Amino acid sequence: MDELWAENDISVERNHDINRWCDSCKAQYGFKRDKDTGEIWWHPKAQRMAYWIITSKVFNAGVIRKYCLSCINELENIDGKPYPIQDQLRDAQKLGKFWKLSTAVGKVVDSD
Repeated sequence: MDELWAENDISVERNHDINRWCDSCKAQYGFKRDKDTGEIWWHPKAQRMAYWIITSKVFNAGVIRKYCLSCINELENIDGKPYPIQDQLRDAQKLGKFWKLSTAVGKVVDSD
């Protein structure tokens, strides 16, 4: 995998494994299970190859998410405005640190 971006405990890498599928597509399209054998057949659209792999270790638990190009495009365009995934990850990391700090104090502070 090629690391495209990394900052602190979050990294974005390019996937080269055709057997790693997009998590969002798998959740959206799902699978069917054979009642007799128990075998699983994924919907063909659920088998889209992941293009990016995003790894986060912000709260000491490794979370890995895989996305195809169409799902990344949807994630990066919110209400028609570009919001790059790297900026989203930076903002989420800042929010995570704020949340961790505010819950350690014992209350959540409004940021009005």
